Amino acid sequence: MMNYAIYQNVAMAIALVGAAGLTFALVFAAIWPYLAAAWDAMGQKSVRGVFLLGVTMATLYGGAKHIIGKITYPRTDPETWYLMDNGSYVTNDAVHVAFARNPILPASANIFIEGLELSYTNTSDWAKHSFLAYSNTLGNVSSPFDMPHPDATNYNWIAYTDWVPPPTT
Repeated sequence: MMNYAIYQNVAMAIALVGAAGLTFALVFAAIWPYLAAAWDAMGQKSVRGVFLLGVTMATLYGGAKHIIGKITYPRTDPETWYLMDNGSYVTNDAVHVAFARNPILPASANIFIEGLELSYTNTSDWAKHSFLAYSNTLGNVSSPFDMPHPDATNYNWIAYTDWVPPPTT
């Protein structure tokens, strides 16, 4: 015995797509004279200019996103993250720090946030040119919090802890 529900569903889908296509064609045919008149009135050059301006702005915005500073949370142990990003971001006037803390990390552990200008790119630059912008114990810090800093987007930020777990027994 064949199941005709599948054929009915396919037929209904074809009918709906056909109805949508027909509706689009009728609406487009009805407004075509107005579109053609607007195209002639504005001129093809101005339409191209607006299009190219939009493409240029999108390209610049896409490129700018990659040069804006960010905050990272490095792994402090090969197996465990002690501090994990929970929606941190950087704006021009502050670093908005939001982290989740691993349950094994005690409240007495320290948290540090260092900054480094975007012009420095490799690991040795961190050691030579980074600066400590914030330090506290985790028991005294609520997450999220804002760390004000002028032109914060001109820096990359790293949040970490120096806590080392005791040896296992």
